[in-house]
Amino acid sequence: MIQIGPVTLGRYTHVGEKSVLDIATSMGDGAQLGHSSTLQAGQAVPAGQSWHGCPAEQTHVDYRTVAPARKSPRRKLVYGLLQLIGVLVTAPVLFTALALVIKNVPVVVELMRPGSPLPSTGRFYAVLAALAAVVFFGLLVLRLLSMVTVPRLLNVFLHPGKVYPLYGFAYITSARSPG
Repeated sequence: MIQIGPVTLGRYTHVGEKSVLDIATSMGDGAQLGHSSTLQAGQAVPAGQSWHGCPAEQTHVDYRTVAPARKSPRRKLVYGLLQLIGVLVTAPVLFTALALVIKNVPVVVELMRPGSPLPSTGRFYAVLAALAAVVFFGLLVLRLLSMVTVPRLLNVFLHPGKVYPLYGFAYITSARSPG
């Protein structure tokens, strides 16, 4: 049976990762709920208090380690537009370039010729399998190398203890780095 009910969150509340809010729970303005904690049905965290545990109980831990960063509507708009440009312009250009490169591979040229007997030969499938393996494992190695090197290169621009604005260069570099 599915039960529905209200969950009320005040302004500037903090709900930790993997936390569960049951129905008919509430958190006042500035309230905090710790990591892996639960608010069970009917529980309420008063404004400004910190709770944790299962079921949650009051604590004196401050879970906010970094002050909230400012974000302007213009910055959010520009970030969203750059994401759209990446998807709608950059990706199609890269895929078109890849198609043009593949179009010049001799096996593909022979395959595209009208009446080509190539698909009926075993050599065609062997070459195709080898080409697919080279592309797959080549891209796999490139991705692994980029996962190891790119975050380290971009972290040169990040300084500990500094709060960076959202939707900027530092936001992109920290969002893409593993861990």
